[in-house]
Amino acid sequence: MQRSPARWKLPAAVELARDASPEADLAEAIRERLRNVLVVQTRVGLVPWGTLGRSEYMSKLVER
Repeated sequence: MQRSPARWKLPAAVELARDASPEADLAEAIRERLRNVLVVQTRVGLVPWGTLGRSEYMSKLVER
């Protein structure tokens, strides 16, 4: 049985900065960086500011 390569890609939602618009190759650059550093295949989707939920724990981890 042959499986589709897209099936093996981890979906990753990346939230843009407030009032930012995505550069043409931003998602691809993030995908490549994740692959090079973490050795994982991803499907990167850029989402608008405020799309992803916030938590107190995550807020402490994110550099501002």
